[in-house]
Amino acid sequence: MKNRVPRGSRLAGVPQALTMWNILDMAHFRVYVVDVLTHEVIYANAEVAAHEGYDAGKSNKCYQLIYQESSPCLCCRMAELADAAAHGKRCSPTYERFNEAADAWFQLQEGTLALSDGRTAMYSIANDISAVKEMQNNLAEAHAELAFKNEQLERLSVTDRLTGLFNRRKFDEVLESECERALRTELPLSLMIADIDHFKTVNDGHGHQVGDQVLVAIAQLLQQGVRKVDTIARWGGEEFVILCPAIDLASACGVADKIRRTIGSHDFPMVGRKTCCFGVAEYHPGEAPESAVKRADDALYRAKNEGRNQVCAG
Repeated sequence: MKNRVPRGSRLAGVPQALTMWNILDMAHFRVYVVDVLTHEVIYANAEVAAHEGYDAGKSNKCYQLIYQESSPCLCCRMAELADAAAHGKRCSPTYERFNEAADAWFQLQEGTLALSDGRTAMYSIANDISAVKEMQNNLAEAHAELAFKNEQLERLSVTDRLTGLFNRRKFDEVLESECERALRTELPLSLMIADIDHFKTVNDGHGHQVGDQVLVAIAQLLQQGVRKVDTIARWGGEEFVILCPAIDLASACGVADKIRRTIGSHDFPMVGRKTCCFGVAEYHPGEAPESAVKRADDALYRAKNEGRNQVCAG
């Protein structure tokens, strides 16, 4: 669009419409021109007339016609554009805006025009992008749902479904990471493996559902007995493993014994009292993580062979 608007029948106070205005009437986007001083709409194409009811014979303030507001819009850029034009600057911003009156999103390109009668006007080319916005929103929702599903799948892949603790796969990842950190920081790292004594008698005497309830209850007691920085996982069957950063062997044995006594004094529905034995080991800097696990496992079997319901160090 040129810098000056030729006179045409759709411009206030001028005669015959020119071809440009006829072309704009055929456009599928909305075009209107507004007096920057009075906010009076001095031109609107047929698309505006069809949707906003523009009548060239009446006074039409842009904020009333386009947005059904009683006063100029708070985000109106007319003054900004007029000031730029007054200082000889070319300013034609493109931005998006939601029109509540039309319940639609529009992409707006606006600029200033010098009219033949000396007035300065702002033109606005408004393209309805509601369908694009809806597609963007649907795509964003789909991405968010996919991310949520992936997060759920990841959580399920590292979680024991019965107890809600980490599974062995996740524990192996944490163990390797914590061993590297212990080596780097020169802080101790201990781990303990717990086993429920004579758990088979629970399943045989009360059924697997009661056995599952005992496993869940013991998992909760283990969580209550350690710190938030400690990692607990279901090792398999009735065995659990706990990784304790920044704790040496003696302290870890103390923690294990406290948990052992807590479990031993707990009344399990339909089962009564149950006991556990623990094997505890401290990671030796530079050794393979599996080596520390084996020493804890060997200590656990020693606790079992020596009468159960006790803590042994490896």
